[in-house]
Amino acid sequence: MKNCFRLVIGAVLLCSTLTISDLKAQQVPQTLTYQSVLRNSNNVLMANTAVGIKISILQGNAQGLEIFSETQSVTTNANGLLSLQIGAGNAVTGVFANINWANGPYFIKTETDPTGGSNYSIVGTQQLASVPYALYAAKSGGNVFETTADDPNAIHNVNSGNVGIGTDLPSQKLDVNGNLKVRNDLMVEGNNMTIGNSMVGQNLEVNGLAYLNAVAIPSGNPAQGKVLTSDNNGNATWQTPAAPDLSGLATTTDLNNLQNQVDIQSTINQVQQNQITDLNTVNQTQDQNISALNSQMNDQNTINQAQQNQINDLNVVNQVQQNQIDNMNTQNAMQDQSIMNLGSQVQMNTADNINQQNQIDNMNTQNAMQDQSIMNLGSQVQMNTADNINQQNQIDNMNTQNAMQDQSIMNLGSQVQMNTADNINQQNQIDNMN
Repeated sequence: MKNCFRLVIGAVLLCSTLTISDLKAQQVPQTLTYQSVLRNSNNVLMANTAVGIKISILQGNAQGLEIFSETQSVTTNANGLLSLQIGAGNAVTGVFANINWANGPYFIKTETDPTGGSNYSIVGTQQLASVPYALYAAKSGGNVFETTADDPNAIHNVNSGNVGIGTDLPSQKLDVNGNLKVRNDLMVEGNNMTIGNSMVGQNLEVNGLAYLNAVAIPSGNPAQGKVLTSDNNGNATWQTPAAPDLSGLATTTDLNNLQNQVDIQSTINQVQQNQITDLNTVNQTQDQNISALNSQMNDQNTINQAQQNQINDLNVVNQVQQNQIDNMNTQNAMQDQSIMNLGSQVQMNTADNINQQNQIDNMNTQNAMQDQSIMNLGSQVQMNTADNINQQNQIDNMNTQNAMQDQSIMNLGSQVQMNTADNINQQNQIDNMN
């Protein structure tokens, strides 16, 4: 049965806080922590399963010399994870503690039997990317520092070489590449000391700035009042200062004359100061006058602005009134046009009335003619009795026609009265509009 297998390797490293004396006193653990996860052919975790495993350490490459091998039987946890310590199993080849980790590179070869036996079917090889440093330190040449016989708390370098901190190539007994902090006194038993220079010259040589709270120089015959004097070579000695030369100082007469000149200049300065004070007073008065004028100008500007505002308001009122006048003129023009239209209508109605009156006159004339015909017919009736019946019918017909014409005349009269009333109303409207 083929099983999937993933390799996880971890190495035990010594804690960086161990002191040098701790390295000597403690025994380095001769094991490496190893972990892996097992899955079956269905990619399911093999949880709580006993497996057999063989582990080999190969030197040089993945097919290199087997310098150590062992077998172990372990049980995975609920997550399919197995954990063991390489070097704690049943050794097959070599001794784990004798491996010289400085002669790498090294590879770990694992052979696994998922059934718990020794029929190993899963094989994997992986390089150790980092050397197990604690084991390397234990095999890198023995202890370098040891305690002294007189003081068990002190350590010393057992060889005659230099000690470097922050450098692989120390050039002095103690070579520190970085800042050095001394919390208490620093003692130099040699004759010379240099700071900032690789070559030791004078007793104290500082190549750079030196900040000193106090300096005492007891050598060179010091005494009160002496000064420290340097020669051309930079050597300093205590010397008594020479007496000052007072020959170039001014005499009493010179000082008196100078004092007189000072007094005269002071008087001139006072007069000029008084003039300046008077000028300042005049300037202050002029400033006050200017301020008063500015106030008056501001007041006048305020009045002018108020008047201008009134003018603007009157202009607005005038514009409104002008607009009203324009609107009234427009209305008057429209009313004049209406009056003219009404006048034309009255003239047309008057012409209609004349035509209607002419029609009435014509009908009255016809009625008179018909009445005359009736009278003539009456006379004829009397003259011709035989024709009376026919004539009487004609007369009845003509009377009917006359009645109808009389009704038309009455209707026309009513129409004339209505037209007259309209003419009167229109004339009244014209009068009202005028």
